[in-house]
Amino acid sequence: EPVRLVIQGLIVMLAVIWVGMQAYLYPMMVTFKLSLIQLYRNSLLFVFLRLPYNLLQLALSLGLVLVVPGFLFFFETGVSVVLAMVWYLVFAFSFPQFLAMAFTWRNLDRFMIRRQDSGPAAE
Repeated sequence: EPVRLVIQGLIVMLAVIWVGMQAYLYPMMVTFKLSLIQLYRNSLLFVFLRLPYNLLQLALSLGLVLVVPGFLFFFETGVSVVLAMVWYLVFAFSFPQFLAMAFTWRNLDRFMIRRQDSGPAAE
């Protein structure tokens, strides 16, 4: 039993790290000319260097997707169910993605784009 719990915990941790890396991977892919290894390495570095903010962003996204509609379904009235459905259709999936990309671009700008711009001038 304990070995299985340890393995499951490692798998969950790796999955959370992988999901966190995906938020940084695609913006870097289209912004910078990096090899695949450099993309994954930089994504992994961003996940660990900005870990508290990444976890906060994950919690906020989960809250927007699960807690608000769950709270609306808790009332079990016709209006609250309709509001929860409208919430999912209009807001629940787009706004967390917007927050994730805004956070990602802020980090990329702060740690990669500005450093690239302030580097030595090409001669």
